[in-house]
Amino acid sequence: MRRPSIYSFVLCILAFTSFTPAVASAQGSQIVGKWSEVNGQDKIVFTGDGKFTGVMTYAGNSSRRGLFGKYFIDEDKISVNLKGFVSPGVPEPPMTLKFKFSGGYLVVTYLDGGMVKYDGSMARFERSK
Repeated sequence: MRRPSIYSFVLCILAFTSFTPAVASAQGSQIVGKWSEVNGQDKIVFTGDGKFTGVMTYAGNSSRRGLFGKYFIDEDKISVNLKGFVSPGVPEPPMTLKFKFSGGYLVVTYLDGGMVKYDGSMARFERSK
């Protein structure tokens, strides 16, 4: 019986790693766009170059604030690195959201809401124009 060559092994690894970004990129392309909260006032925008902007209601005191930063998708989670939410130039802890698409809606659960949302709270967003 012939043993597989190192060349075959390397090709197999390259094929696997090439598939993984395609999955993340497919999820990323679904989330790109403008979203409005269905039963609330939050608005968020995910751009194709990994940037995030929005207006969100601060869970602690119900004030609305604009925020921006970069987002990263890892399977069914989004990590958002916010900038200038509390005060300009002060780095914010990242916000982590679990997300899924259901019935045309973007449904998020705030796993680590940072300074913005209560952990475990949920929101449903629809595409906006």
